[in-house]
Amino acid sequence: MKIEKMDERQLATVVDFMVENAVTDSGTLLTDNEEYLKRYKAEAYGDEVEGRSRVVSTDTRDLVESDMPSLARVFLGAGDPVEFEPIKETREAYKEAKDKQAIVSYIIKNIPNSFRTQHDWLKASEIQSIAAIEYGCKEVRDTKVKKYTGIDTDELTAIIASIEAETDVDKVDIIESDDEEEGVMDATIRITYERNEYFMNGVPIEDMIISRNATNKNDADIIGKRFKKRRGDLVQEGWSIDEIDKLPSSSDGGDNDRNTLKSVRYNDQGGEDWDSDTYLHWSNQEIEGYDVYALVDYDGDGIAERRHIIQVGNTVLENEPFDHVPYAIISSMLMPYDVIGSPRAELTRQYDRTNTVLWRQMLDNIYAVNNPRMLHSEAVDIDDLLDISLNGLIRTEGSVNDSLMPIQIPYIGDKSLQVVAYMDGKKTASTGATMANQALQADNLHEETATRFKGMEQAAAAKIELVARVIAEVGYRDLWEGIAWFAAHYQDTDLEVRVLGRQMTINPTEWKYNHKVAATVGTGAGDDEQKMGNLSAIYQIQSQLLASGSTLVDQTKLYNTLAEMTKTMGRNAVSQLFNNPEVPEAIVTAERDMLKQMVKQMEAQQQNPLAEAEQVKGEYEMKLTQLRQKQEAELETLKMQQNYSEKLRDAELKFNKEAKDMQFKYDQLLVKSEYDYTALAAKEGNSLAEIQKIQAGLAGKSDQELLAIVAGQ
Repeated sequence: MKIEKMDERQLATVVDFMVENAVTDSGTLLTDNEEYLKRYKAEAYGDEVEGRSRVVSTDTRDLVESDMPSLARVFLGAGDPVEFEPIKETREAYKEAKDKQAIVSYIIKNIPNSFRTQHDWLKASEIQSIAAIEYGCKEVRDTKVKKYTGIDTDELTAIIASIEAETDVDKVDIIESDDEEEGVMDATIRITYERNEYFMNGVPIEDMIISRNATNKNDADIIGKRFKKRRGDLVQEGWSIDEIDKLPSSSDGGDNDRNTLKSVRYNDQGGEDWDSDTYLHWSNQEIEGYDVYALVDYDGDGIAERRHIIQVGNTVLENEPFDHVPYAIISSMLMPYDVIGSPRAELTRQYDRTNTVLWRQMLDNIYAVNNPRMLHSEAVDIDDLLDISLNGLIRTEGSVNDSLMPIQIPYIGDKSLQVVAYMDGKKTASTGATMANQALQADNLHEETATRFKGMEQAAAAKIELVARVIAEVGYRDLWEGIAWFAAHYQDTDLEVRVLGRQMTINPTEWKYNHKVAATVGTGAGDDEQKMGNLSAIYQIQSQLLASGSTLVDQTKLYNTLAEMTKTMGRNAVSQLFNNPEVPEAIVTAERDMLKQMVKQMEAQQQNPLAEAEQVKGEYEMKLTQLRQKQEAELETLKMQQNYSEKLRDAELKFNKEAKDMQFKYDQLLVKSEYDYTALAAKEGNSLAEIQKIQAGLAGKSDQELLAIVAGQ
């Protein structure tokens, strides 16, 4: 069987078929997510009755907004949510893992609107079934216009040459020049820049394209997005004007689910839709198309390969092999064997509806109790009766009791509040979001109550911690791996980044090891107080091990713990607080400061050498006295024992030996003093003549004076 290679028309037909059968264009996905979005925005249900309560419960919004501070603290704080770990445990692999960590973190944090994009991504995962970020590295061309006045030809030539030498400058054109005087002109130049730029863009769920039955992004037959772009943007990206002019303009006609969801998203902005072809210039007219990564056998080899396809109508603008899917997709609640999960908004949708009904009924009851219907006779002035203004008068003839009688309406507010409290308890159990146990942290409750509510708080926190772990494992792993992939394939220059106080120059194209990405978000990750306590305990243990001479820790391990503690406090600038043992410049600076302090101490000691010498002599004599006292005590004990003579002789030999050893060490200290002081002088940059002068000065000093000089070492 021979498989024919596709042409572009056949490819466009295949892509159209895949898109039409994607989950966003079939089933109830968009209608469900339209309802989630409406509940977050607390829109009316459409069954409101004129003259009755129209209140809408905000349970979904309350849940999302209570989750967001925890998610922002975990993912948008100082620390990294994931880290690269080497698969092959070698020194080079570990170093490359650190380089990847530094580069990817630097790239993500410096992408324009990085915080806003990630914030929207996290919030969208709470409201919608899926939330997607498209990431990558693209070639960007932009221009700047500069005007110069009163310059001559040589100056203009020099200016153009200096600009052309700048990074990312593609070309410089003179677009206008006017001679005002002889040899002097005004000139306007246009500078065209061309560079690679990393990007992250959020993709609304109504624009996502994902094939049915996909368990993750890599096994989807097609994954991508719908896009709208101005014709001028496509020209700027490198497409020809003639090619773009043939493309049809976009049209939002039709009442489909995608447009309905989009209208819900933007219906509070005001304004009206209008025909862009009629009112806009050609360059501002929008076109609509697909930007997808599809598995198709385009080359006819019998194997479906992943291809990047940009298609507008039946025109394929781009078609090239691409072995990476540049999307990070998350859901706050995963569904087994399905790339599309459920949002946290799903948990509160029924409570929104139920509480809305309860609130409306309760308020309507209060309105009816406060303004009851009246039975009246013909003797009552109807106009007065219909006037419900406060303290208004009702005129009647004859007996009031015979003319007016209110219809008694029972008050049900207290009964309704019981039901509302019950529903709030059910909602708390399903979502884990409760204000009660948060407020109780500051209450002075007795131990039993505090312990019981502490358990409730931990159970509630576990739910949002699971959401954070899901986002880290599913979304941020893909994002970080993807940025590393683009850096290795598209970074055309070395990157200079400053990490932990150290300037690093890294070329990602030289990376050669595979690494796994592990989430650093785990149980308790959202509780900074608990994490800080754990790190403090680890630091104490490390300090004790280091003081005892254990090889289990070193200065680098201590620094790593301090760095984690600093990040937990929400600060990135670790190098401003602690010196990194792996940065030579920081250690040299610290050693220089220590040496200066030692020199100051020696200078202070030299001012009173006799006193210091007496102190050393006193310490030496005290040690000898203590040793004699110890030996005398041992002798007294030996005298009370049999055969004390032999033991006495051994004790005397031991005493003599220890005394000689101490005397030997004392003599060594005196000899070493001259050498140490001379070495210190050389280290401080003294010349040979200065060192000889120092040695000559030392030659005439007594032992006590030499001891005083060395005592600070």
